[in-house]
Amino acid sequence: MNARRALHWLAVMGGVALFGGAALHFLPADVPSAPAARLILPTLSTPAPEVSPTADSPLPALALIQGLKARRLVLLPLSGAGVPLEIDRGVQVWPLLPSPDGTRLLYGSAGAVMVFDATARRAIIVGELPAGGRLVGAQWSPAGDAVAYVVQSEHHAVASYAPADGSALPVELLRVPAGLDVDVGWLRDGRPVVLYLGLGAAGGLQPHYRVYDPVAREFVALSPDEAEQVQQPWAPWRSPDGTQQVYAVSTWQNARFRGACRTGPLGLADDSWLPAYSLSQGAARPLAFAVEGLFMDRPTWLQDGRILFRAIADAACARGQSGLYVGRPGETPSRLVAVEPDPAPDDADRAPLGVAYAVDPAQTRLVWSENDSAARRSRVSLMPLEGGEVRTIYYTSPLLDDAQPFAYRDQEIILYLVWLG
Repeated sequence: MNARRALHWLAVMGGVALFGGAALHFLPADVPSAPAARLILPTLSTPAPEVSPTADSPLPALALIQGLKARRLVLLPLSGAGVPLEIDRGVQVWPLLPSPDGTRLLYGSAGAVMVFDATARRAIIVGELPAGGRLVGAQWSPAGDAVAYVVQSEHHAVASYAPADGSALPVELLRVPAGLDVDVGWLRDGRPVVLYLGLGAAGGLQPHYRVYDPVAREFVALSPDEAEQVQQPWAPWRSPDGTQQVYAVSTWQNARFRGACRTGPLGLADDSWLPAYSLSQGAARPLAFAVEGLFMDRPTWLQDGRILFRAIADAACARGQSGLYVGRPGETPSRLVAVEPDPAPDDADRAPLGVAYAVDPAQTRLVWSENDSAARRSRVSLMPLEGGEVRTIYYTSPLLDDAQPFAYRDQEIILYLVWLG
């Protein structure tokens, strides 16, 4: 089977990691015990001056994560339909995945994998996170009725399947040692697929599949034809025709330096699974964009063929050049929005807080956040994706003079956002 074609719809977000040693097949462990019952109902957050009184539907809306310490999940209506609602606290910054219909949100919280229903305004547990565990990957099913996700703990990475309404226990799909790449996807008929690196017939590491049939409640073989149909409903880094991917070549900490300038380009890959692509030998891998002094990440490949991404400028080399950029692979990108990151005052090697952004499902509007630690306020702005009037749609409320010194960064600063509805 051609591995590149077989992985047509699978990828992972972020930089490429290299792994040594041999990965082996591991059989699923016993089904975990039932998660503790928990139902979270949202509470009103402090209303912003730009948001009007409540109405029946909160959609369309933004889901924000606010506060370095609190990590509050907040629902912000976009149509003047209500005040911001705090949904949960202690949530992971990523993944934060809207359902295919844009009405629900999958995320990791304290000890649990959660699904928030924006229409019903409630969140339910669909899976557990062990002590010290983190949700590191997830995908909604094509129909939006189930989720597949990967949890990383100290010793293992575990892929699981669960109904999105929390009506049944999650099923463990695969367990491998911590540090090995594991990802999840779906077949169009609603069967979840686990992809992982395993020992190949001729030695070395190669991608392997594991498929679960929720109806028969058994693991089944994946045919070559079915391998061509594996998909991930959420894959913003992939080209519209599915043949290419764009990815951050490095993290902020290990970004390349061109002279004294921190530079992190975006790479351009074929349709291989990125961990497998990183192990391939051959010529130097192509780049989509590379600009001296700019660290690039969080790409979104638009339907018109352009790529939207975030760039953080090295203050010593490209001061004032941070923001959101757009362009086509191989061309010089243009800056669509100028936004300077909020610095990390306690650690010079830690990445500054760059802009969080999202586009609407129709890809006609763009929203982004701006954080200002000096003024102790954050705001969210909206504009047409093709440019035009910029409108402020949300300001965090001013803090009182006697507020704790780190109240803004701990509770209010915007870390991430996604579009719902």
